[in-house]
Amino acid sequence: MKDEPFEKYWQEKFEHFETQPSEGLWDKMSHELLVRHAKMLFNHYLVKPEAYVWRKIAFILWIKNFFRFSFSTFNVYYLLTALLMVFSIYNIIYIQENKSSSNSISNVNERLTFTPNDVRSIQPWLKQQELSILKKDSDQFNTKPVKLNKKPDFIANSHSNEFTSLYQNDIESWAPLKTQTINNVGTIALEENQIAPYMQDFKLHYHAAWSFYVAPISPIVELNFKTLSDEKQKSNYQPLASQVFSNLAFSVYYEWQRFNFKFQTGLIYSSFKQNYRFNDAVFYNDTLHHQQIIDNSYYNYSYIQVLNLDSLLLTGDTVWFTFIDSTLVPMFDTLNTTEIQNIRKNKSSQQQYKLSVLEIPFIAGYSYSFGKLDLTLKAGTSLNYTLLTKGYMPSENNDYGVQPLKREHMQNFYINIIAGAEANYFITDKLSLSFMPLYRRNLTRLFKNDMSIRLQLQSWTFNIGLKYQFK
Repeated sequence: MKDEPFEKYWQEKFEHFETQPSEGLWDKMSHELLVRHAKMLFNHYLVKPEAYVWRKIAFILWIKNFFRFSFSTFNVYYLLTALLMVFSIYNIIYIQENKSSSNSISNVNERLTFTPNDVRSIQPWLKQQELSILKKDSDQFNTKPVKLNKKPDFIANSHSNEFTSLYQNDIESWAPLKTQTINNVGTIALEENQIAPYMQDFKLHYHAAWSFYVAPISPIVELNFKTLSDEKQKSNYQPLASQVFSNLAFSVYYEWQRFNFKFQTGLIYSSFKQNYRFNDAVFYNDTLHHQQIIDNSYYNYSYIQVLNLDSLLLTGDTVWFTFIDSTLVPMFDTLNTTEIQNIRKNKSSQQQYKLSVLEIPFIAGYSYSFGKLDLTLKAGTSLNYTLLTKGYMPSENNDYGVQPLKREHMQNFYINIIAGAEANYFITDKLSLSFMPLYRRNLTRLFKNDMSIRLQLQSWTFNIGLKYQFK
């Protein structure tokens, strides 16, 4: 919108306007308006809106700020974080209560048959404290605990009858295992289907891990410009599809897990490049010659007076007749003019810009385990630092051309939201293959407030790597 119609509109709507806003007000308005333009337009204006207008403006601004991330004001992200924390605490309490109740109900009367099915799930079980077995009351023996080592020796057949008499309702027989079947397991193994709840609880109780990923990036970029009327104006920007491995991210994560809840942080380096088409206008001059013939012809008038003799003889009066004669004098003027016109011809060209970013993520998730396969749903946020900028961005002053992308035009730090999932397949007890697709979107602005350009950067990263569980 040009200045004259805009100013005329405000003059008609707000007559007799007198105000001198403070510098603090202009600083707040600078987040949405161009200060230098607003000062010119609103100076010496006076307006007195009704009360409902202010209430409507306050409500709209509150809604807008509620969905915008800020450290100092309450917003939807704080609300979601609080709900997630309440839900997590509730689940932790619920799991602990179920665990304590199941431990109080369970006793040693359960039948345990040992089979070497899964080394990864059996070894942590055998590393627990010594196994205590309480003898039942019988006619021959008093009730007292008998302890077996976590790696019990082979039980000879001669003693099997004694155990059978003691636990005739519990354990029918103890069968020896070949020591070469499972390394460092001993002679007793448990059926995996019967001890799976205990093993699952042990595995998810607590652990820590390091993971390393490399990921191709699939960007979704939206670029527009902010106008004085708070409307988004589309730019001469048409993004092009990127090649699969032209944008990459390298990351290392530290993971801490308590029960089914995971927390991850780490360091990510990502290099992002975007190709696009823009209007690369071509200007040239046309010279127009105009010739104008102007008719400047005029008339020359002559006067002839004739005496009427008849009137003179008959009446004695002198009567004169005046005859007017005109002669056309033709005259033409030739006017030659030259006009030079500036002609713009639109032309489509390609250009690119590149960003290199260092990112620190903070991600929380909830994990589900299916034997050797773990699935995790996760969400969080990340703090990003702009390392390097290259290339050109569409011009913010014209609907054609480009301008250099400089690092001083961008925010040094900005915040992303993250959501995604993770799948881990255990190769060994501690090493697993990991696949983690993540969605990112910037919450805060990438460009500074005095720039009218707005860049909304969304991306999918498909992380593939290894995870090592060291605890």
